[in-house]
Amino acid sequence: MNKVPMEINVDTVRDIRLHHSKELADKMIKAHHDSLIAQRKEAEKEFNKILFFKKKYLNICVSCGKREVEDGNIRCKKCAEAQKKSKKNLYESRKILNICIYCGKKKPKKGKLFCSKCAKSRIKYKKVDKSD
Repeated sequence: MNKVPMEINVDTVRDIRLHHSKELADKMIKAHHDSLIAQRKEAEKEFNKILFFKKKYLNICVSCGKREVEDGNIRCKKCAEAQKKSKKNLYESRKILNICIYCGKKKPKKGKLFCSKCAKSRIKYKKVDKSD
């Protein structure tokens, strides 16, 4: 079988469609597209991380970027209240749906709020926190 070139351009796709199959060309285009999306997401993640620390350094709310924050906080009062309300709603909805209130993925044991995995990690965290 012929090796398929990794460089994607119009000529390459045309050649693959002519000599191999349309399905193979479509798969290559999709793989190339997915790789570009992954690279973009990684770049956005890095940019947002830098922006977060810049806002934090300048004592500007990391959520809205508009208002100054009090010492020791990263969000202004308005954004902090909105986040608190959002987290409370998330907690309540996960509790009603009977899924882990921490990860939201698995069902907790009967009478508990956390799945076994999150319960174990919380126990480890509490042990580390108490030892300090």
